[in-house]
Amino acid sequence: MKEYKTIIIGAGVAGLGCGYELANSGHKPLILEKGSLIGGLAQTPQYKGYRFDIGGHRFYTKIPEIQQLWERILGESLTTVQRLSRIYYYHQYFSYPISAPEVIQKLGLVEALRILGSYLKSKVNPPQIESLEDYIIANFGERLYQLFFKGYTQKVWGRACSEISAEWGQQRIKGLSLGEVISKALGFKSNAKSLIEEFYYPKLGCGQMYEVMGEKIVSMGGEIKLGVEVEHIYIEDNRVVGVLADGLPIECDHLVSSMPLSTLLQVMDGTPQQVIESAQQLQYRDFLVVCLILNKPDIFPDNWIYVHNDNVAVGRIQNYRNWSTSMIPDDNTTCLGMEYFCDRDSGLWNTEDKALVYIASIELQSLGLANYSDVIDGFVFRQPLAYPVYGNNYQHHIQVIRQYLNMIPNLQTIGRNGLHRYNNMDHSMLTGLISARNILGRDGGDVWEVNTERSYYETFEK
Repeated sequence: MKEYKTIIIGAGVAGLGCGYELANSGHKPLILEKGSLIGGLAQTPQYKGYRFDIGGHRFYTKIPEIQQLWERILGESLTTVQRLSRIYYYHQYFSYPISAPEVIQKLGLVEALRILGSYLKSKVNPPQIESLEDYIIANFGERLYQLFFKGYTQKVWGRACSEISAEWGQQRIKGLSLGEVISKALGFKSNAKSLIEEFYYPKLGCGQMYEVMGEKIVSMGGEIKLGVEVEHIYIEDNRVVGVLADGLPIECDHLVSSMPLSTLLQVMDGTPQQVIESAQQLQYRDFLVVCLILNKPDIFPDNWIYVHNDNVAVGRIQNYRNWSTSMIPDDNTTCLGMEYFCDRDSGLWNTEDKALVYIASIELQSLGLANYSDVIDGFVFRQPLAYPVYGNNYQHHIQVIRQYLNMIPNLQTIGRNGLHRYNNMDHSMLTGLISARNILGRDGGDVWEVNTERSYYETFEK
């Protein structure tokens, strides 16, 4: 039985952040990754020379140490990209966030007045905020909620907005409301968040950052093992003493896990039934991307677009050429990522790849973005447990789990799935750094208390 000071489960953003911080301080961690690539949700797989991300991942942060780390890892390979992303609403493009003048121009004055009236009504008689639906209506009004939020949000999460915690809206769209949009359109000073106009991005895709980071960890003495699943975690006297990975026991002094909490607590020794039941109540949304290679280089100018059409299943479309031309090996082609949010027990998830490529091609044509005949090849990538769901009662279950995990001092959980929190990349990376500093005796802090607000993608207008 080989012994390591620290074992890290998962070679995603958080796990690699922890591993790099440890290795850079002279420790030699062992990182165990179930998949075949490192980077987790931020990996960049390849197909016939085409590189594609699992979703879109911008490198933008307000945390100086994260920015410095990114620059130290990639240097000149970290390029600057101009951002353009819009809402595609029944053959019309709308700015995101919503622009009041644009709504009037494209939807007409009558519809704009209905939206304004609905918003004023929500201000006079605001709903009691208990769900995401309540939160959006309180900030944008019933009419705008019905037009731009309800259908798309339910497409992404697979459940009614009334079944999603208001915390999701408070975390992701805090400070933005129709009132702020109108104030800005009229030239008044606004404190709302606005979208960043540019961001950093690696030339060869998001995963390039983590591929290089992994190489540096190994060069400093750390180990990364791919295709290895942790089957059991041994606990003695309220401490982790080792793991069972692919049938082999491995001892350790510290364990850092980014695996989903629902899985972690199932494989740990002696987890109380109450805690297991809370873990089982945590919900996730799965994700698959159908990448279509087209025989034309220019489809639309956006990095990505949000598809607010109920007559197609696709929720978002990435244009990888507009992230980095280096991701496309043939200048006469482009590659689009048709993103579908689904569950693993759904028909879509279990549809064979060839049929998914056909469905995606037909939907692309029905949206008027390209012709079916323009598609010359395609491939599919499935990502289970991609998004932690903020169910209405999820905070109670998280509290039960946290209280139990706090009893095991040499175990830390990090990252999006390790905290069941919809993190950005910089936030996930920070949890990895903090966990490493705790192991190193530097009092990094409580990873559960990392403030998502400080690492939010949007900026404040002053």
